[in-house]
Amino acid sequence: THRNYGNAQSIMRLSLKSEDKYILDVFNFYLNSEKPLYKSQRQNSNYTSYIYTLEIVSDKIAHDLEKYNIVPYKTYKYEMVELKNEFMSHYFRGYFDGDGSISIRNNKIHSPSQYNINICGFIHNLEKMKKYLETQNIKSTIIIKNRPSKKNKYDLLFGNLVFCSINEKYKFLKYIYQNKQDIYLHRKEYKANCFFNAIEQNYSNRQKIYTNITNAVLNETNK
Repeated sequence: THRNYGNAQSIMRLSLKSEDKYILDVFNFYLNSEKPLYKSQRQNSNYTSYIYTLEIVSDKIAHDLEKYNIVPYKTYKYEMVELKNEFMSHYFRGYFDGDGSISIRNNKIHSPSQYNINICGFIHNLEKMKKYLETQNIKSTIIIKNRPSKKNKYDLLFGNLVFCSINEKYKFLKYIYQNKQDIYLHRKEYKANCFFNAIEQNYSNRQKIYTNITNAVLNETNK
């Protein structure tokens, strides 16, 4: 964001819920910054939540981010930028942490078929993601959804990128969590690990599925 919309320096601002504060701490560390986080409170009718925010004043960082379409009020302006292949799994993991979902129907964590995995966003970006993931032998489907016009002033189509089969869910999650290092949402990775365990430890007696998935992943890796 640009302060005062004038000649003042630009600000990079990151805000996360209190349980995800550790990501801001790690990010601050990699920037070699000692900038303190500030805490704010959000109140609704049912509960109080707390938000931590990191602000870095830097024209250089702001201008570098613009190269990747990270700009002020980016919600409706963002366009996916394809990076070098070595960075794309990290890109998808970051996007998934922000706008992805792992839900478990009926709380059946030991049953792979009960996991729903998807990414939400505007269709033009989801189409680019789908196309790139196909180069990694990961298949997905786009489902268009209606969105209230007041939240979509640019009249952009909104939807979900969905991974329908257990095989594709497994390959996608394995892909984004490879070489994950230390910047990722722990709570989301925990659900991913539950899904891996449901298959790999054969909780639901689906040895045939596990064998097929393992072979598919190994065959693709060995190409």
